[in-house]
Amino acid sequence: MNFKKITLPFLVSGIILTGCQSSGSIPKVDNQDVVASLTDYNILADDIFNNIKNTTNGKNAYYAVVIKAIVDKYFPITDDMKNDAKITRESIESSYESSYGESAEDYLNQALAYYGYESMDEYEESLISQYQYIAFLQSYIDSNFDAVLADYISVTNPRTASVISVTVENADSLTDDEKAIIDAIDAKIAAGDDFATIAAEYSSDSTASASGSLGVVDSNSDLDTTYGDGATDEVLGLKAGATSSWLANSTVVSIFKCDSTDSETIRTEVQDLGIDSPLLTYDSYMEYLAFNTYEITYKDDDTKSIIQELVADALETRAQERGDN
Repeated sequence: MNFKKITLPFLVSGIILTGCQSSGSIPKVDNQDVVASLTDYNILADDIFNNIKNTTNGKNAYYAVVIKAIVDKYFPITDDMKNDAKITRESIESSYESSYGESAEDYLNQALAYYGYESMDEYEESLISQYQYIAFLQSYIDSNFDAVLADYISVTNPRTASVISVTVENADSLTDDEKAIIDAIDAKIAAGDDFATIAAEYSSDSTASASGSLGVVDSNSDLDTTYGDGATDEVLGLKAGATSSWLANSTVVSIFKCDSTDSETIRTEVQDLGIDSPLLTYDSYMEYLAFNTYEITYKDDDTKSIIQELVADALETRAQERGDN
């Protein structure tokens, strides 16, 4: 494995405990730094440090600092990241203006506050940071593509699939005309007509322009919201070339086909590691695998121990969840 080297030019404990200290002398008790005092009681720097490093939030804070150091060093902000963030911001602002008119700013500020942002500037900066993090994951996937792909296939049961989706007045009570459309589709499928051609002709939603193609569907996909309860499971249960029964969801009835479960077909579909690639999101522990490809030189043993234990624990949890232990 090719390790990328990075030296952390700081003590994380120093950042937390001494970042705001003055240049004056620090009082000590039993040779330990006193950061605050109450009547008959001293708050010691070592006690604060021990409390921080022994809590989940404290450990995560350490880890976040190290991840940021890696991302900033190897995946610096690019003009493309800035431009993409700007486009996203402008799209959101335009959408709110279109929906809420003169009240757009108020509604947008409410949405920002709900998600913990004080302004669109802050949100735009967070998008850029997310793009840096995505680049970090993309680099790991690109360097380990065959292994990641094999794991993705094993874990998520992916396949390419298509749909014919027909809009109706009431999916629970079809009109005679609607039944005639469903019957015509069934007859064409039974006759062996091309599913994609049928979808292009009969589908009522945006999938018609793609001849019904849904691309890759896996266990993380959400077809249920659009097509009804059990839609995702229905598709995942199909063998290559098979079609489903009709599924109903309020004003939509749909039938699915599993186009392929072939690994090479899946490879072709997911090999472009764009921002919406399923390889980026299927494994919530991937960042820890990526983290371990960097050779990090720590300036103190406490920080090294905290980070290494956190990463090891995360990967142990991953193994347990997958039944690898």
